Amino acid sequence: MKNIRSILRGRCRTLCLPAFILIQVLITANAWALDPLVNLQDYRHDTWRKKDGAPGNLSSMVQTRDGWLWLGNSNGLYRFDGLTFERFVSPAGRRLRGLRISTMYAAENGDLYVAYYEGGFDLIRNGELQVLPNADKAPPEIVFALAPDIDNSVWVATTKGLMRYADNGWQRSADGWGLPAKMTEVIVLDNAELWALVTGTWYRFDRTSKRFRATDRPAETDFFYAPNGDLWQVAGDDVVRLPKAQRGVLRPGFAAHSNANASGKAMFDRDGNLWLLASPNGIARIRKQDIPSSDKFTPSKLPAQRLDQAWQLSSLTTDSMLEDREGNIWVATSTGLEKFSHQNIRTMPLPADASLAVPVADWAGDIWISAGNMERPWNVSAGARPPPIVNMAHSVAVRGHGGAFVTNTPTAIERRYADHTEVLPMPSCGTSSKVSANILVEDKTSTWVTAMPCGTYRYVDGKWHNASEYEMPPTTRNYAAAADGAVWFITQQGTAWRFQNERMQQLATADVGAARFIDVQKDVLVSGSSGTAVLKGSRFERLRAQDPDALRYLAGIMITANGDRWLHGLAGLMLAKSADWEASVRDPQIPLRLETFGARDGYPGDATLSLAANGAIDSKGKLWFVGTEGIGVLDPNQLYRNTVAPVVQITSFKADGRPLQLGNQLHLGDAASKVEIHFAALSLTAPEQMKILYRLEGNESEWQDAGRMRQASYTNLAPGSYRFHVKAANADGVWSEQDAVVRFDLAPRFTQTIWFYLLCAAGVLALGYLLYVLRMRQVVGRLNALLGARLMERERIARALHDSWLQEVHGLVLNFSNVSNTLPAESTSRQRMEELLLRADGVLINGRSAVMGLRAAAVRSSDMERAFDSLGERLQHEHGPLFSLRLRGAVRLLDNTAWEEIYFIGYEALQNAYRHAQAQRVTMTLDYGVEKFTLMVRDDGGGMPPQVLHDGALEGHFGLVGMRERAEIVGGIIELRSPNARGTEVCFSIPSEQAYAVGTQAGWLARLRASLRGLLRRGR
Repeated sequence: MKNIRSILRGRCRTLCLPAFILIQVLITANAWALDPLVNLQDYRHDTWRKKDGAPGNLSSMVQTRDGWLWLGNSNGLYRFDGLTFERFVSPAGRRLRGLRISTMYAAENGDLYVAYYEGGFDLIRNGELQVLPNADKAPPEIVFALAPDIDNSVWVATTKGLMRYADNGWQRSADGWGLPAKMTEVIVLDNAELWALVTGTWYRFDRTSKRFRATDRPAETDFFYAPNGDLWQVAGDDVVRLPKAQRGVLRPGFAAHSNANASGKAMFDRDGNLWLLASPNGIARIRKQDIPSSDKFTPSKLPAQRLDQAWQLSSLTTDSMLEDREGNIWVATSTGLEKFSHQNIRTMPLPADASLAVPVADWAGDIWISAGNMERPWNVSAGARPPPIVNMAHSVAVRGHGGAFVTNTPTAIERRYADHTEVLPMPSCGTSSKVSANILVEDKTSTWVTAMPCGTYRYVDGKWHNASEYEMPPTTRNYAAAADGAVWFITQQGTAWRFQNERMQQLATADVGAARFIDVQKDVLVSGSSGTAVLKGSRFERLRAQDPDALRYLAGIMITANGDRWLHGLAGLMLAKSADWEASVRDPQIPLRLETFGARDGYPGDATLSLAANGAIDSKGKLWFVGTEGIGVLDPNQLYRNTVAPVVQITSFKADGRPLQLGNQLHLGDAASKVEIHFAALSLTAPEQMKILYRLEGNESEWQDAGRMRQASYTNLAPGSYRFHVKAANADGVWSEQDAVVRFDLAPRFTQTIWFYLLCAAGVLALGYLLYVLRMRQVVGRLNALLGARLMERERIARALHDSWLQEVHGLVLNFSNVSNTLPAESTSRQRMEELLLRADGVLINGRSAVMGLRAAAVRSSDMERAFDSLGERLQHEHGPLFSLRLRGAVRLLDNTAWEEIYFIGYEALQNAYRHAQAQRVTMTLDYGVEKFTLMVRDDGGGMPPQVLHDGALEGHFGLVGMRERAEIVGGIIELRSPNARGTEVCFSIPSEQAYAVGTQAGWLARLRASLRGLLRRGR
């Protein structure tokens, strides 16, 4: 910063600056300027220092068309949205060519050119750093100025001459341009006219011959325009208006008020006020009406408003200034940044220690201030000096009847008219103390006063009467006079009383908490600690507002000629339009629409609650009121409205913390669980009062209020396509012309696909099946335990029957047989005994069968093959036919219940084959199939009679019937076959689910394969 200044000062008679940066042009029609009648101290003044993030020692300050304020210094490039300073970072991750910024230029199309002390420049377009081929090959020379030409080339003024970047390459002034290769201090691009200042000579570029031509134009450099188009120059201590003939060739094509550089020391704002830096220190402002109409004047000799004290600015060393598109004035200092904005409220100081001050207008429209400790009212609008502050004094003033202005003096009450004054004595209550008036009001026939320490009195017919004579309530807090001559009183409890025609009448009570204020200008209104109510008929009804606290403790109401109400309360000054007021009074359920003018608009401190109405309108229609930090004045006919629509932008997009380059459609893939969208809403006048709304289309149906945040975050978004919208309104309710939109789509993660859900469903089913299997195992285990105990008991019974009962019966049978053998063969007794012995043999056979059944059930299910093999060997030994046992399939553990029934069916089938078939061979087959278990007994005997095959049983015999019953118990079937009337086949089959123990059944895939094999076999 200091290096370039010293270079410029050493080479130029005056401080040289790019003229396109100094030029001021006429403002656009929709922008507001700062009020020329307002003092510098009445502007809203905001300061940002290093602790606020502001960069210092700015070498350049510009505003681009999108509203960003760009700041450059030797540490890099920054941008500011009115709230936050942020170092510029390329969304694509590109790096600036350097850090030490010498100058910048904001082009009309929104492009930003950034030049460096080390030489070269960068181009930022739509928030992204552009790639310029061969731009990095610029010579390492300090860049003083740069300007884009109409053919998209860029002219660059450097310490060693003028250079041009065109066709992706660099060209020097020595390349046949007719321009000396020396330090070029200024370049001006005036539409199609290009000018360059080299060593004190202006050169004009001839586009036909492509050469510069020297001119005899004076080497003036510090140019700036007035709003009317006049061109001015700083010449030493003077400011000179240039003749029209001289300035005819210089007309900028772009509003240079958005560009400022380190030596811009003078500037006309768009309303014609002259701003000066370093004059000699800080900031000076000369109002438009104080600037002479001559072509030359000396600013130091004109009345100026100054900020030249160290406590008034971040630094008295001021570097540059500009006026933004909304009319705010920005000043860069060595340690910070200053902004001056319009305020609707002007302020004036109150005398120190003045308390309970209120304004009142006399019949001429002048404003008087009365206050505690003020000896008498003060005519503030006339510019009079305030009266002295006196302890135990209290001044009051009120507009009385008959054109009188009623006020007090230390000893009396005066009714002042235009041509005379009536003096009323203070009421006397027999006290030796000084009597001081606190509240004063007049009806059409009398004067009411509350005086300390006497109380409230009424002056009528030439004497004072104590208010108690009129049944005035003792807890009266305030009173007011109506246009019809009535005087209204309000008690602390909110009860309204009216005195009219010598009669005191109690009316309704307002539910407003502790009442402090009553107004009867048009509506009867009472305000207190909890709200405000309006009298409707015989009762008060509470008014409502969007802000519940807005109507608490009103201190004054000012009604303008158009019926608008200006409410003065704790929230500040609030405007209720006439139509809105009438709508809410008609229906108190309709919230009263209010526009608040608070600290941002210059309200002086906080509202004060006094004993009289705090608000008055002067003869010009201006509103006067008092706050804790002074007197406020607002002109409702000159309200500043910022009509410049804000610009909204999407500045960055992050997926899981990873920045993505903005584009028409972002594809996030399937890994983004968190999306962060950063945006900017650009209105520099009052950015903290902007209303910013955003909505993610595809996820939200309602707009979300961003408040002071400038980002939105979303987590765990469902897969799909989304459109993020953001819009904003400035502090005056002007909405952005279009939303900022970013589109993105989110691919489903595997956990969000149908396959994942199917896997989850399969997992749930598998888990359910596993739980089922575990439960069945548990149940089967319990049943097996119970069955084991049962089988042990059966074994015990079988042993007992075999070892005792059967043996004894068998012994008896043998004894009976021996006895029968001793009898003659033809003896009837012997025959009878032989019959009984046959029956006894049957009993023994049945007993053995029962014992066999008891023992068979006790055999473990894994011994099925061994059990049948043992049975077959015994039957073969007893009856003779050969026995064979065949196995098919993988042997599986049989269910205990199924095992028992299978065994008895096989036992009965083998017994029948050996007893009745007259066969030579008996074969048993056990088939452990996937879908079913099959037991088959086949013999090669004489076969089974057709009638038995048809009926399924032999009349009088129950063996086959018992087999079928056992098969039904376990869900199996029995088939009887006698192929070609030779031999017999008994086939018993049972489904695998009933045959095999839990956990040993084949899987569904194995069953499917088995079914297919079966179908193929049947197909063959």
